[in-house]
Amino acid sequence: MRIVRLLSESINKEGLSENDKDFLTKYKKSIVMPWFEKRWQEKFSGQSDKQRDLMKHLAYGLDNVGVILDKEQQLALKQLEGKIALVSLPQRLYSQLRMESNYELGKGINLRYEVGGSFSEVFDVTGRNNSVIPAFFTYNGFYDFYIPKCKEIMSMAELDTWVMGRTEKPRSFSTADIKRFQSRINELYLNDYKNTWLSAANSIKLVNFGNDLGLTVKKLNSLVVSSKPYRSLLKLIKRNTTLMSESPSLKSINTKNNKEEGKLLNIDVNVVPAQMKMDIVNPLKKYFHFYNDLLDIPDGRESAYIDDIENALFDLHSYMLDLQQRVLSDERGYALKKVMQRLKLTSDDDPFYLLYRLASGLNEPIQSQLKKISNDSWRIVLNLASNDLNDLWQSDVYNFYKENIEGRYPFRARAQAEVSPDIFREFFSSDGTVANFYNKYLSPVLMQNGVGNYPSTLVNENTNVFLKHVSAIREGLFTQKGEYGISFSIEPTDLSGVYLNSNLNIDGVSISYRHAKTSIKDMVWPNQLGTSGRSYIKVTPINRSLKPEIRQANGSWSLLRLLDTSETIALSDKTREIRFPFRAGSASYRIRVTKEMSPITKDLFSGFIVPQYISN
Repeated sequence: MRIVRLLSESINKEGLSENDKDFLTKYKKSIVMPWFEKRWQEKFSGQSDKQRDLMKHLAYGLDNVGVILDKEQQLALKQLEGKIALVSLPQRLYSQLRMESNYELGKGINLRYEVGGSFSEVFDVTGRNNSVIPAFFTYNGFYDFYIPKCKEIMSMAELDTWVMGRTEKPRSFSTADIKRFQSRINELYLNDYKNTWLSAANSIKLVNFGNDLGLTVKKLNSLVVSSKPYRSLLKLIKRNTTLMSESPSLKSINTKNNKEEGKLLNIDVNVVPAQMKMDIVNPLKKYFHFYNDLLDIPDGRESAYIDDIENALFDLHSYMLDLQQRVLSDERGYALKKVMQRLKLTSDDDPFYLLYRLASGLNEPIQSQLKKISNDSWRIVLNLASNDLNDLWQSDVYNFYKENIEGRYPFRARAQAEVSPDIFREFFSSDGTVANFYNKYLSPVLMQNGVGNYPSTLVNENTNVFLKHVSAIREGLFTQKGEYGISFSIEPTDLSGVYLNSNLNIDGVSISYRHAKTSIKDMVWPNQLGTSGRSYIKVTPINRSLKPEIRQANGSWSLLRLLDTSETIALSDKTREIRFPFRAGSASYRIRVTKEMSPITKDLFSGFIVPQYISN
């Protein structure tokens, strides 16, 4: 709109004073000509002669004629004036500054390029164009453009009111007006400057380490060993948000030998107007102190926080690199060993916790990023330990179960093959296969859910179910001293009248009954008296012409096999009443166990399965 108004106004217009003509000439040359020059450079790239001729023609036209707008163009201009008039003058001036900065300053800062090649290895940027900072909101943009341009605020305001058609001639503003405009423009600049950098910083996310140990080692190496992108990023933020040094010793600008270094380090404090220092420099420094303070060494400390961060990351990298080398050399169970050390707290080598604790004292988003590094790295160690645990489980426990226990009695009813007592003891006893594996590998995991803020997921739910089942079997078939056996008492309670007597023999121990006063027999099974591996019940009919009837079971589990043939009349936690049916009648017994968990009163073996994998 400024271009149109300046083109349509002739310097030779009647009624213009010399000051008015000087005003028009100044802005036609300072605004119109650069505007067309840039566009002709873009449109006629490589045609310097044509560009030069066009600029000469434009210069002549600006000095001598004005563009005549037709009615339609004049109407459109009026409508545009009405819309723009709704925006305050300081806002319009600030928008003008932003627009001009795009032409004069060119491209801004690309965080990816400034930080270096390792940026993309460890960081990702969410949101479109968040990795690019407009040059207007940079250190150089502030000193090379914003400060010089703001010295022209009065002229810009005069031109704006004339362009908007508010005055026929340029209008002058008081010093108080200009100060008020500048304060508002500073406020707009500060907010956009702050939000641009905060948005960029908050949009930087760590890439997912995944489950690849080699990739994790590579990314940790990029973070602390090679280009140190964290430090580079923090330096970039500090360089562009700490706009002025307070040190009196840094008051010279070295522009001859090293212009860029002079711009960044040696700042003349007198360059920044007091109002801008108050409105922009000081607040901006305060907004970003939690980033910038990481690079400084606070009072009472020997190092900066960024040094502590990099040291913690370096220790983590060393830990993961050692793990990678051990895995590549096929050192069996090394990852599991490291996890056990950590869960048992037997090693001070815990870079995960140290990094996590350090991160907890920092601000976002640094805190979340460092915690993510710690958690992701620990998860990878857990995954490797999980593989180790599954391998050890299959070789030490699962294969033993498959070869000696699965599909055999008492774990499969009516199976002919059975688990031998020695195998049973070896697998289920308190110092047996399962218990040894539990004490060596699983106890640290199950005794606590993890360390600090790192939940342990080594053992899956199937393993918990299995261990509870093993515990029930061990309680039911082993004494408190760990001896294999079941303690119980048995009492005959009834015998059909057609029978003279009954004789219950359990692995060589006999309990006889003849319709008289009953007696209770205390027993331990298996026992040392009977070695036949045979249990039976025999009833003798009163009618001597009839033969005795018998039910029997053979093998190491003859008691339980015999009980399988009975009918349960009543059942409680410690008592089971049973009946053995025969052709002409039955014989009944009451069995009392010494503890609630017993294979006589509980079905301890049904559904017993050893999982093939115990870790996710």
